[in-house]
Amino acid sequence: MEESFFENPIMNFDDILRQSLAAVNDGYMSALNDLSGTVDKVREAVIQNADDKVGLELQKVASDLKSSTFRFFLDPNVADINQELITITCFQIPSSGYPIKCGTLHKPGNHFTATGEIEDREGLLRYFSDLLQQPESRLVQAIGFALRQRSN
Repeated sequence: MEESFFENPIMNFDDILRQSLAAVNDGYMSALNDLSGTVDKVREAVIQNADDKVGLELQKVASDLKSSTFRFFLDPNVADINQELITITCFQIPSSGYPIKCGTLHKPGNHFTATGEIEDREGLLRYFSDLLQQPESRLVQAIGFALRQRSN
């Protein structure tokens, strides 16, 4: 008896799709977990060196089929709801994961302009380490601003 085209064991669409979804979702989740975990560690350092009134957050601001964009921002005074938030940078994670793009999100339209790429977890750690080591970085300047606002 002749095998039907749709019962061909060589073409297992279920397995093909499962592998593709794993590549997309696993890569995305790995990059997101690395980024979130690194932000958590940086937040701990900020609290240790500033205080717990300074907030450091990662917020998803846009998402489509190909990527999700996150805003990394500092809240100079979490107790003051009127305090303006300071955007440090934005990150865009493609659906497949690394490389993560860093850059600027322009509104309206949520147009993302990449200024750099982070290839892997080690690159992510270097990126944040560089932000913390450079007195002129937007992150260090924002933390300094928050501390000066308290002393006034």
